[in-house]
Amino acid sequence: AGAALCWALLLRRQRGHAAPLLPVDLFRKPMFALSALTAFCTFAVQSLAFVSLPFFFERTLGRSPIDTGFLITPWPALVAVMGPLGGWMSDRYPAGTLGGIGLAVLCGGMLLLVALPADASALDIGWRMALCGVGFGFFQAPNMKAIMGSAPRARAGSASGIVATARLGGQ
Repeated sequence: AGAALCWALLLRRQRGHAAPLLPVDLFRKPMFALSALTAFCTFAVQSLAFVSLPFFFERTLGRSPIDTGFLITPWPALVAVMGPLGGWMSDRYPAGTLGGIGLAVLCGGMLLLVALPADASALDIGWRMALCGVGFGFFQAPNMKAIMGSAPRARAGSASGIVATARLGGQ
């Protein structure tokens, strides 16, 4: 209750401020709000996967810690490859379309991980992890472009702060 009261007081005090600590006014723009929320959710999905999957691989599938590390590697490796590609493409195609494709691929990869058989081979796991990495990496740059592009230029610093908050909040 005390936290909710402090939150309400902060919002009230910051309303109308020239340089608010929390730029709530930016969330009135649907593109900004949806993109920030989606960024938060995708980082939460990735973080939850990276925390839970090692336990699943080791305890349920009986993999060693070294095998588990190798099984997780395709996801971040493909994020590193797809991020720049998604950024390049977001300069040429609508960010919403590209971000939607990335989200669909990430969701598909996560659903395929959920359907992983109990006797899954390293290849079965690896391509599913790679698919998640492709989707996550392809989503990020267009989404960040949508967030930054929907904020006024004069508020780029505030928008960037929201991007960082969404990323860290999801993690």
